Amino acid sequence: MGTTMMAIAEVRCADSWALVDQPVFPYPSDGKLDASPFAWKGYGMYGLFAGIRNRSQSAVLTKARGVPEDISKAAAEKIIGGYPFEDFGTWGAPLNLSLVEQVEEAAGSREEYGFTWLTAKELLTFDYDASFLDLAEAPPREKTYREFLGADYFTHLDVLRVLGHPEGVRVIVWFNE
Repeated sequence: MGTTMMAIAEVRCADSWALVDQPVFPYPSDGKLDASPFAWKGYGMYGLFAGIRNRSQSAVLTKARGVPEDISKAAAEKIIGGYPFEDFGTWGAPLNLSLVEQVEEAAGSREEYGFTWLTAKELLTFDYDASFLDLAEAPPREKTYREFLGADYFTHLDVLRVLGHPEGVRVIVWFNE
């Protein structure tokens, strides 16, 4: 089965974050638009984003940061799967949890892990023309991150670039086996 990465994007609006819920990211297989960035299986991307399945031994942009403390309610609901927050808890008893705690509780029950987030600035300022020795290749082969990640990755970076100021756009990712 393998590992699957889920991802959502948020943009900063004044003093809070807002979920990107419009289909603006082209899906690689058919070009149709989706609201989720990086919505394809790519272990190179998983390794770069969070060190997950990093058999290539590429650079890792961030260790797991967890769910952002200031996550928007819409993003939390999207991660949870649309369940109303007041229905959480054992035997239907409501829980007085923060949004982050509610996301973590729901994710834990589905064996999801590795929550982290990256700003568009972090993604856009990485040196994709740098090369590294891809240890997942047999024999290991030197390649650039641009070659390693492929054209679809950069199409999604271009979308992130136009959503707002790079420090005010972020991608939240998490994984499931």
